[in-house]
Amino acid sequence: MLADATSNYESAEDYFNKALKFCRSADYRPELARSCSNYSLMLLSRGEPGDLEKATELQDEAIAIATELGMQPLLERVLAQREILKA
Repeated sequence: MLADATSNYESAEDYFNKALKFCRSADYRPELARSCSNYSLMLLSRGEPGDLEKATELQDEAIAIATELGMQPLLERVLAQREILKA
């Protein structure tokens, strides 16, 4: 997330991909949902071709996990991101 905060998007993307891979292999779903949400925010900030589509896929995954696990604050945050995109 520090790489994202400093707009070092290449490093941030690498770290997020590693985090997603680890969370999926360890079946650590709460952190996977958080990582999907944070990664989608980074992609939306970066705004390169294809980022919106990938961000939407990550948001979908975060929403599904957050709903299943009852992670209401995360669910609300991701849904709010969606509303901002529609505006």
